[in-house]
Amino acid sequence: MFVKRVEQFSGYEADLVVSDGQYNIKCHFSCFPPLIKIKEGQPVREILTFLSENIVSVEQNKYLIKKEENYYAYYLQGKVIALDKPMISIGDLIIMLHSVFPKDISIGDYVGLNVKRLDCIL
Repeated sequence: MFVKRVEQFSGYEADLVVSDGQYNIKCHFSCFPPLIKIKEGQPVREILTFLSENIVSVEQNKYLIKKEENYYAYYLQGKVIALDKPMISIGDLIIMLHSVFPKDISIGDYVGLNVKRLDCIL
């Protein structure tokens, strides 16, 4: 995962488009102390959800990133890759959830969920 594009940057906060080369998603980034520069191509260590909800199993085994009305909000559909620290993959984008999966979800299942914001760590 890497920074594909820096859309806004104030030193303390940025809007970053994070990519795996195939899938792209806008994330919020904040830091203290402030950074001088964020470079395109810079590695992204983690993507984390903020307020993920409505996690459900889906019938179609496909990846989906759908932008919703709120600024950072998305509907995501991905493959469950970990249950103990809930994570999904969308292509090579690895997204850590702040919520736990329902008990009927297993590793390898595809799930859909709504998120209010995605944060990233460089």
